[in-house]
Amino acid sequence: MKRIFIVGTARSGTTLVQSFLSSHPDVFSLPETHFFAYSIPKNKYLRLFHRPSEKQIEKIRKLLTSMEMDLEFSPNESDRRNLNQWTKYFLNFMDEKTRDKRCKAWIEKTPMHLHYIDLIQKNCPDCYFIHTLREPKANISALYSVSKSHPTAFKQASLEKAIKRYRTELKISEGYFGQKNHLHLHYEDVVLKPEKSIAKALNFLGLKTDNLLEAYQKEAANISLASEDWKSNNQKELKLQDKVKERLSDAEYKQLKQSLKSLKSPLLTAYEDFNS
Repeated sequence: MKRIFIVGTARSGTTLVQSFLSSHPDVFSLPETHFFAYSIPKNKYLRLFHRPSEKQIEKIRKLLTSMEMDLEFSPNESDRRNLNQWTKYFLNFMDEKTRDKRCKAWIEKTPMHLHYIDLIQKNCPDCYFIHTLREPKANISALYSVSKSHPTAFKQASLEKAIKRYRTELKISEGYFGQKNHLHLHYEDVVLKPEKSIAKALNFLGLKTDNLLEAYQKEAANISLASEDWKSNNQKELKLQDKVKERLSDAEYKQLKQSLKSLKSPLLTAYEDFNS
């Protein structure tokens, strides 16, 4: 069983990559489960004595029920005894659903699960992680924009918060760059060179090559909840659009450019002029 996690900063192309890969006949996937994000603190120190509460478990159960896929989610007391057991419960839960679909691999895509890779890897050394990356100005402005239009789903309703999240999560992703079982994909490459990008991902995952371009739009609808209307562009024709200046005022654009002058990362070499 291949276990695959797609992670990255929100609005960096995680849904698009998931749409392509979950179109593969050997792959099972769900809409975002938020399993770790809903039940475990991001702060590693707060995890030390943490056990998922009934309230947190019910939040996950409610989300899974909304997917209308007959997903029985019934952890017992021993499953949440500690975070290692809790992680193994989720891995086994996904394994079981994947076997039911007679698939050989599963994908979980929740961008925020980037913060839980250490815990996942500890309990699943063979798990695969695909990190998505996007040009800084485009990613930050998109995150800022969606946070203003969907404040209950996104919490970066100030430009400063969007910049901080991007910087923080870029640093986390950078820490896994070049490591075994980690692949970093750039959103722009997926849009402009989808065949090459997806072939690269399939080779990384050890999945047979398949033509996934024809089915990804339908799959994008299958892996998105009705309430997640910000994902609707993934059901349209692939097109790279520059909306940074549409989403920001002149003052905000100037502020963003200034904030990026000191940003450096080996993950951003594809964007040589991002801070000019």
